[in-house]
Amino acid sequence: LLSKIEGPFFCGNRFTSADIAWAPFLERYAGQLPCLHEGLNPKCSETYPYLSKWYAAMETQVPAYACRVRGDPSSWRKVLTMAGFGNAGNVPELVASRMEELTAYEKTSLSGEKRAEQQKLWETYAASRPYVACSPDHEAAAILVRNREKIAKDVAKNGPAAFDDLDETMRSLTVILMSDDSFSEAVVKACEE
Repeated sequence: LLSKIEGPFFCGNRFTSADIAWAPFLERYAGQLPCLHEGLNPKCSETYPYLSKWYAAMETQVPAYACRVRGDPSSWRKVLTMAGFGNAGNVPELVASRMEELTAYEKTSLSGEKRAEQQKLWETYAASRPYVACSPDHEAAAILVRNREKIAKDVAKNGPAAFDDLDETMRSLTVILMSDDSFSEAVVKACEE
């Protein structure tokens, strides 16, 4: 279908309800299929050039999707480990090793250029939304602070041991998120104190 359309979206150069309808499925596929099948990556521009353009357009031209709606591949992959998704909670070894490889790759720091691109996209998104923070990191910190009590109740369900260091952990995470250089030694030291 995408090969017959000019433009990256399902209906050409315009983002439409067709893109909205397909986004949840294609997002999940991008996160899970590389774990399940060797060489099956829907974002691969060589194998799936039109689909790859769609993913890129959704992530760069639709700020609301990129900043608020899109999930992360790591979370989609974790669904594969849950019982009731065709595996009774037992992840085949091959799938588990692929998940570990992809997770390790995702943990690499963003380049300055990629971080600047994300910030620009966030600024486009936030321009018409005065209630959001100035950056994705600051927004995550604000959400963490706003939901502190709900998070505490949820963690308390796992027993008092899980709850003991929660306040300190949430404060440290907030400091890291609010820092301009998330992984600077000064920030890490402040969190340890």
